Amino acid sequence: MLSAYIAGLQAYYNRSEDKGTQQGLKRPSLDGWERALQSAKRALAVFRRAEGHRKAGDIDSADVTVEEALLALHVRY
Repeated sequence: MLSAYIAGLQAYYNRSEDKGTQQGLKRPSLDGWERALQSAKRALAVFRRAEGHRKAGDIDSADVTVEEALLALHVRY
């Protein structure tokens, strides 16, 4: 599900970038989309790390890592 969210953010980022190129300027929303995209990608990587902890049987570390990933998703543009 998070991968689909990232794909959607990437599409909005690309659209904003394309419109800015057509207008000959950088759109103000581009920075926001970039931050949201970076946060979502960071969260995905951390969720994957949490899954590694879980598979290794380290549930406490997995829980802490999931909390870290959720915080990354709270970062908004």
